[in-house]
Amino acid sequence: MLISPRPLAARRLLALGAGALLLAAPAAHAQEATSAYTKLDLDKCERLDEPAAEEEGPGGASFKCRGDRGVPLYVSEGDLRFNVDVGKPDDGWISIGPFNTLGETVEWRYGPDGDLKAIIVRYHFSSDGVKSPSELAVITPAKDGRKSCYIAFVKPDAAPSQNEAAREIADDADAASCISSRSE
Repeated sequence: MLISPRPLAARRLLALGAGALLLAAPAAHAQEATSAYTKLDLDKCERLDEPAAEEEGPGGASFKCRGDRGVPLYVSEGDLRFNVDVGKPDDGWISIGPFNTLGETVEWRYGPDGDLKAIIVRYHFSSDGVKSPSELAVITPAKDGRKSCYIAFVKPDAAPSQNEAAREIADDADAASCISSRSE
């Protein structure tokens, strides 16, 4: 009995195509942005300045904190307001507004190539002792000659959710412009 080579070739081609699809599936999955999480505890960070003498008043403070994958966070506090820089310290401050504190978790967003796009950190605000809903700040790292900068504050009513909206902004951080105040 003679077997036609065409059905055999067709089966081989089909098997090769199925194998290629299986190999491509992990690659397609790898093309997604990913997150890593670190804790932000200023008591565990390196203090970069000397505390002010008691007679001088409260003053501010600057810290260098461990980040993810060796990228440090630089946290500055002054007049009960916080500023965060990613990768390198920057003397500039964004006009954040009312008194604030930082959340304890930092989300690090990485692109499909593993490149850090931005971090997401929660800001808790209060004015005259009244707390307002927290917002998520999206901050880009210092890289390629660009300073670390805030690109968005995401309000609690963002859609589809505050966290998802912040992640979408972080994932498109390369196209974003720096903002100079919380209201932009």
